[in-house]
Amino acid sequence: SEEKTFAPYEEYRFEQTIDVPEILDEDDVSVEFYLWDGPDTLRPETGAIKQKINNTNPIITINDTIVGEGVNQIQYFGDWGYSNNEMCYFSDNHWTNDSTRYCILTFEGIQATYYGVPYNNNGIAAISVDGGEETMVDLYSPSTTPSAPMYTTPILPYGIHTLKVRVTGDKNSNSEYNWVNIDRFDIRTR
Repeated sequence: SEEKTFAPYEEYRFEQTIDVPEILDEDDVSVEFYLWDGPDTLRPETGAIKQKINNTNPIITINDTIVGEGVNQIQYFGDWGYSNNEMCYFSDNHWTNDSTRYCILTFEGIQATYYGVPYNNNGIAAISVDGGEETMVDLYSPSTTPSAPMYTTPILPYGIHTLKVRVTGDKNSNSEYNWVNIDRFDIRTR
């Protein structure tokens, strides 16, 4: 593995070919990409993207801090809280309990999975794909669980799609509050 050093905030484009030893099955190959501001810190305005590539199930992970109006980015509508949380992917997440708030992930691929951190104070989120009918998803758990899949879309035709997570303000009777948190999204590209 070759280590490369880059100056902060500079744009770099590079291509690298990886030779896979014949003894490895091609499905075992994994490549990870990270955007860093320096040797120990993530670029705060971009967060981090981790991409796993293999022949059977290529996945792109979009952290909650990948914010924007483009493809494979999240738009938050209204004020959302942000905090560090060791139970989350890259130790951070966005959260709110305001029923006027929602976020939309625009992604390119065939499927998306929304991850959150189940808590005993979470509420119910309304989730829709491509502006379709909402599905109610209860994010409550009696005990705190590390980042977990909360909703996975059906397999979609390859292309650009949207996944909306809306705060309903509702909760099940066991929950203390009605929080909704966003940890990350995994995008299946084929």
